Amino acid sequence: MEDVIPRKIWIKIEGWMDSPEIIAIKGPRQAGKTTTLKYLLSKYGGEYLTLEDDDTRDAIKRDAKGFIQRYLSKKIIYLDEAQYIKEIGHILKMWYDQYKGKLKIVVSGSGSFDIKVDIGSYLVGRLVYFELLPLDFGEFLEYKNPELYRLWSKNKSIILTLLKGNKKKVSEFAFSQEVKRLFSEYLMYGGFPRIVTERDYEKKRMLLKSLYQTYIERDIVHFMGVKNSEKFTRVVKLLAADLGKGLNISRFSKISDVNQITLREYLYALEKTYIIRQIPPFSTNRRKTITKRNEVYFIDIGLRNAIINDFSDVWDRIDLGRLLENFVINEINEMNPTYFRTLSGAEIDVIVGDPPIPIEIKSRGKPRKAFYNFIRDFNSPFGIVFWMKKTEISRNVYFIPVWEV
Repeated sequence: MEDVIPRKIWIKIEGWMDSPEIIAIKGPRQAGKTTTLKYLLSKYGGEYLTLEDDDTRDAIKRDAKGFIQRYLSKKIIYLDEAQYIKEIGHILKMWYDQYKGKLKIVVSGSGSFDIKVDIGSYLVGRLVYFELLPLDFGEFLEYKNPELYRLWSKNKSIILTLLKGNKKKVSEFAFSQEVKRLFSEYLMYGGFPRIVTERDYEKKRMLLKSLYQTYIERDIVHFMGVKNSEKFTRVVKLLAADLGKGLNISRFSKISDVNQITLREYLYALEKTYIIRQIPPFSTNRRKTITKRNEVYFIDIGLRNAIINDFSDVWDRIDLGRLLENFVINEINEMNPTYFRTLSGAEIDVIVGDPPIPIEIKSRGKPRKAFYNFIRDFNSPFGIVFWMKKTEISRNVYFIPVWEV
């Protein structure tokens, strides 16, 4: 497989290849689902089919029982773009129940998988899900410079230990500035594999814009049935412009000219199709927190830049701080991050763990008093600041370059 970026999730998926359960791989368009199926095909054998193909799709709809018998000798069948058959959940259940132990089934689907195609209710106890997202920074770095990645990942393991609430000796990473140069490209163009492997920067921009347009035309108009694509696009652009700000539904409804019911439907669709993620507020005392508003970030920063059509130098941009926040949120999303804001306006970018660890992301300057107050008031073991300068420790706070997250 030429110019293919290995994915960390492949090891987890392979751990289920000998189990009878159906493997379902879901995620945004062009995140690498087809590449993953073909990787598994090359390693384990079997038969690859895409339901985007009219003939294959029609044959399954016409006679699902007869269709699958043709592939029993292959032992494994990989079905790509499963969302193209609305009844695929019922069909997969029939195949699984009839040929359990004789045929391994691996399916993939884009974000509309969960909304318009009912799989989960049919396959309770028969299915294991995996989410395949764009490359995280580590996967990106490994593709760009494997030797640098090897050194960076050792340093990253120390950062992960801190994020889990365990104090650790942190020293300056010798090749931090070299990582920073690659980080600027990631912050600009994101982690979709096809974008990462493209070397021409103008083509990267064109591919990102094309990806977004395809998303609107296929997932939103075709699968989701959103009738007013212009209003939907307006909402997405406003979200991209308001990156990382608390989402006031009432205010947002007015400025987007979309009623609140429709706006909530749009937000649901954007989450399910892997365009945005919402981060909830941290709260142990509701009287101290400002509202229940979520903050909105984008699954891929490059796609967000394409939506607002801004590919200017990231280090000179007025939204650099928001870009860095989005990056950190994406990198630590498995830790269920929240944010903190008081009625008086004091705020902290990210909170993780229990006891809670406050995290500030700074494009310039140092954290304010509220950050140190949080450490005191909530008995945090320490605080972390991801910033643009070198590593240091001061006043029970770790200061770490953001590209080392």
